[in-house]
Amino acid sequence: MTCSSLPHIAIFPFMSKGHTIPLLHLARLLGERRLVSQVTIFTTPHNASFLRTILTSCTADEINIIPLDFPDDLPQSLDKVTSLTSFVSFVRSLELLQPKFEETMKLLSPPVAFLISDPFLVWPNKSAKQLAIPNISFDGMGCFTNTIKNLLQKHKPHAHLTRDDLRPFAIPGFPNIELTMAELTEPNDAPNERGPVHEYDAQIVKAMSESDGQLFNSFYELEAPYRDYWEAFIGPKPWCVGPLCLAVSDTYPMDELKIGIRIRARDGTRDGLVEREDLEVAIEELMSSNGKGQELRQNVENLATQARHAMLEEGGSSWKTLKQMIHEFNGKKD
Repeated sequence: MTCSSLPHIAIFPFMSKGHTIPLLHLARLLGERRLVSQVTIFTTPHNASFLRTILTSCTADEINIIPLDFPDDLPQSLDKVTSLTSFVSFVRSLELLQPKFEETMKLLSPPVAFLISDPFLVWPNKSAKQLAIPNISFDGMGCFTNTIKNLLQKHKPHAHLTRDDLRPFAIPGFPNIELTMAELTEPNDAPNERGPVHEYDAQIVKAMSESDGQLFNSFYELEAPYRDYWEAFIGPKPWCVGPLCLAVSDTYPMDELKIGIRIRARDGTRDGLVEREDLEVAIEELMSSNGKGQELRQNVENLATQARHAMLEEGGSSWKTLKQMIHEFNGKKD
């Protein structure tokens, strides 16, 4: 693409570092690889200084940060949120940013070609439709986590179990994967309950499904079965553009990637205590110069090599996917 045809894109991260940092990494990559003319990032005044610190080496022409004013009588950051219930209240208050966001987007020049937003915000799909531009969803997670979460919510294979039930259950579509209630967090550990937290969790999944594309913080070689399953049975179209500060759930690295050793509480529960003896056995096994420890270290080295190739080398799977994604959404209007 010529400089004149490069798109201006907007990014709206969720206001937590775990969700924001991967998107900042993505913004830098887009600028460094000259895939966009400009990136505009929306946030709140409280979080703007953190963004500017992370992006100190980027010029103002490459990345523009726009703080959207937040009412003074509401929590200004997640630092003030102390429970899931107050977290949902905080998220609901973010809807107050929508009118100002849409108004500001209309004034940007050159016009924004497409939006990348965190589904935890829930409402950017509506704004994108109002602005007649595509919206791509990105929550910082990989294919495995999002696929399993979607299947748990849709099929509820654990609905017959109580929170303290330690019997394993299989995941629909992946019968080789078994989980226990101890491995699930709220609200997934209570599939039969209803309330604000469950409603919000369902809205996140809905926001993903109604977006025009789904970015994954992963690379194809790492999670191919889950990326392919997502495209075939869940949707929208997946784009693996990582690793961007990669985060993967504890079941996947232990059981499938084989890059770690699982240590469980003696009573099998999520909040139980791990005994010193079990920890010592796991450390000895991990540090051994042969056997499982050696296998795990070799697996980590292999994955690191694959990750570097996918993201950093031209022709790598994530490098190519990122270019393809920009090309597909550049100039695309609803």
